[in-house]
Amino acid sequence: TAMKSLKLFSAGVLGCLLVSCGDMLENIEQYIDKGETIYVGKVDSLKLYPGRERIGLRGDLRYGLTQTRCTISWLHPSGEEQSKSIDIVRTSPDDKFDVVLTDMQEGPYEFTVITYDGLGNKSIPVTANGYVYGDLYEQSLVNRSIEGDIVTSYEDGEFIATIKWLPLNYEEAQETCLTYELADGSGQKSIKVNTGDNRSVITGAKPGGEFEWYTVYKPDSLAIDMFRSDVSSQRSTTQYRIPVVNAGNPFVHDDRGLAILGRFGYVKGWIANAAAEANGTFDTWGGRNSLSLWTYPNYSPVGTIENGKIYQEIELPAGSYRFDVYMNSFNPNGSPYEIYAAVATGLTEGLPDVAEVHTKAIGSAKCPDDVTDNRLSVSFTLDKPMKVAFGFVGTLGGDANFNVSYVELWSN
Repeated sequence: TAMKSLKLFSAGVLGCLLVSCGDMLENIEQYIDKGETIYVGKVDSLKLYPGRERIGLRGDLRYGLTQTRCTISWLHPSGEEQSKSIDIVRTSPDDKFDVVLTDMQEGPYEFTVITYDGLGNKSIPVTANGYVYGDLYEQSLVNRSIEGDIVTSYEDGEFIATIKWLPLNYEEAQETCLTYELADGSGQKSIKVNTGDNRSVITGAKPGGEFEWYTVYKPDSLAIDMFRSDVSSQRSTTQYRIPVVNAGNPFVHDDRGLAILGRFGYVKGWIANAAAEANGTFDTWGGRNSLSLWTYPNYSPVGTIENGKIYQEIELPAGSYRFDVYMNSFNPNGSPYEIYAAVATGLTEGLPDVAEVHTKAIGSAKCPDDVTDNRLSVSFTLDKPMKVAFGFVGTLGGDANFNVSYVELWSN
């Protein structure tokens, strides 16, 4: 009957349920028998700090105060599994986890950190990947290069070395350390050059002295060690240019303007005696704006210049030097004409008179006898620091001119 069938069906369902529940109990019985699992507070926010054959592991110990030790395990680049056990002393919820592993081989690592309490309960494993750096990395580093020579100059009584740096497009590069010899013979000095600097101007460096430099690298923003490239070296130039006030090309006149015939004035920054200034020491002829000694019949204010002098004075250290003069024109035109580029020391009026150039000047060159390619060159030597006068002295008359384009003063 229907009622009988319903009873049989219900009994069957009940039997199935009892069998299923029995299977479920068997599946979880292994865990119930083990009892409750207690997890120890893990290391939170673990970060790795790479270094030279070492690496730091840092994090927070926030959860509970029960940790008493931890194990750090990793796979050595050789394939060997290694680990280290470290005691932990908890005193505050803000305690930090800070460990440095040393004697590590260069290469990539995955570290696993597990903490334990005094009963042997452990935390969930925490993993982090990092890299240990060493000689292989350091040997790959590129030093910063310079462009051309390390150029020496002399200004305001000081030797100056100028270095032009080429760009170094490596984010890890931090700075360049530069060491150089001092001009006063007292030894060496070291400075740091920022990676963004494209030029270094160094006061007090020895002319011809040795410069050594290397570049410092930080391989990672969290790195605990710096690395350095190989050392590069170069000597600065022994020859250097000495700045000259209003050296020409073109020359400029002083604030008296073109006071003579609307064409001639007085060259700025140079000393001139009355004989030289009579006709002006600055000439605009041809738009060349030259330093000038000149006469012209029935045109120049005076027809003859005798011992006209135009010069500057400068303090120089002991050494060998060269005074170079580049000219626009020099035309005696058959007129009386004796003009010298000269250098002298210890004279009241800077330069000697024409008749005494060969006895009182420490160096001279005569125009036009000593002119080569429109250039006069005067070499001289100082055995000690002293003030020197350099410039021009001349006697001329009639139709004659001496026009200088520019001058240079060099060490030899």
